[in-house]
Amino acid sequence: MWQTVASSGESDGNSGSSSEGSGNEDSEGDGRRVDMKEVGAMSKRKKVEKEKEGRSKTDEREGERATKRRKREKKEKKRKHEERERKRRRKEEKDDRKKEKRRKKDGKKEEKKKKKKKKERRDDKAKGAIIPGAVDMNQFGKHGIIRESDFHRKKNDFEVWCQEIKGLPEIPRNHHEALRLFRYYMEDYNTATFPHPKYYNVEAYEMDEYKRGQLKAAFKEGREGGVFKDEEERRLESKKGAKEGERADLEWALKMMSKEKRDALKEEELLRAKMQQAYKVQEEVKGSNQCGTA
Repeated sequence: MWQTVASSGESDGNSGSSSEGSGNEDSEGDGRRVDMKEVGAMSKRKKVEKEKEGRSKTDEREGERATKRRKREKKEKKRKHEERERKRRRKEEKDDRKKEKRRKKDGKKEEKKKKKKKKERRDDKAKGAIIPGAVDMNQFGKHGIIRESDFHRKKNDFEVWCQEIKGLPEIPRNHHEALRLFRYYMEDYNTATFPHPKYYNVEAYEMDEYKRGQLKAAFKEGREGGVFKDEEERRLESKKGAKEGERADLEWALKMMSKEKRDALKEEELLRAKMQQAYKVQEEVKGSNQCGTA
């Protein structure tokens, strides 16, 4: 019985040992399985890490390439900007040179124009040319010089001038108004600026017209009139020569005078005319007083 028990115990021990062995084998198998899982997980982690590392390196390379590209673009942009600035500066310098050249050219032209005008003025002054708006001194006194004291002597001519130029029926009865108009007449007479020659001497003009009409009538009627014609022509020629001589003498005298002397002479003549007029008025007043007392 004890043997049986022992054997059973042994069997139990054997079974226990076998169970322990199988337990050990299971635990070892489980350990191996765990190790394989860990190895797989580690390999996956390493693979993921490698992939991440690869991606990071790729990103770094891409970043470096992008940085280099940006640098190149920035450098190219800077180069283009500098090139544009150089072109702009060259264009501005070229334009400035053109403007300076044009300015110098215009300045030379303006200087030439000024010199030309100055020369023309000098030549005109030397030739005695008339300045616009000024009185031609060569024509001054061509038909003589009259003053206010000549009012009564030139009354007929002045009256015709008032009627035809001013449109008045007669000379104004007001003494001051008549003198005012006579001053205009006197100015045109002395400067030889009448629109028609008859206003200088109406009587002489009408006589010349009458004689000219007589000559035309004589020729028209078929008369020879040789002697009469020759005498008339000689008379007209001598009269014309005398007038031209007087005019030449007056022009020579005026040219020999300076402007100050001419002005002084005019002032002296004006003062003399005023004195004569005042003396005449005084004489008229005296005459009227004497008539009143009588």
